Amino acid sequence: MTDKIDEINAIYDLVIDTKQQLKNLKEKYKNELKDFKYVKKITELYEKQKIYIRYIGINGRLYWGGFLFKINKVNNTYFILLINKNKKPWSIDFDTHYIFYNSVLKDDKLRDIFTSFLDEYER
Repeated sequence: MTDKIDEINAIYDLVIDTKQQLKNLKEKYKNELKDFKYVKKITELYEKQKIYIRYIGINGRLYWGGFLFKINKVNNTYFILLINKNKKPWSIDFDTHYIFYNSVLKDDKLRDIFTSFLDEYER
């Protein structure tokens, strides 16, 4: 019984530490993440279209990201496929990053590049 209680306490501590870490990172990058929303669950991204992703790695570094292109599930791990303004694709693991999105990108040129890429891909 003590092992089970220790296990529950360890999980609780991890959740509390994760919430505090997220809060600290949001504060650290508040200017860069202005107008961006935190993604708690991968399912939040399924219905989104033409959104821009920024993410923070487990090292605490903010990455500017790219446009959400596709979500893949491989061996119970979700990967978010992104493309940048140079039409270069890459993927990130949802479970090891804090993901943020913005559906109203203010840079019209970047949005136009993304839209043209989608048009090419869908042909």
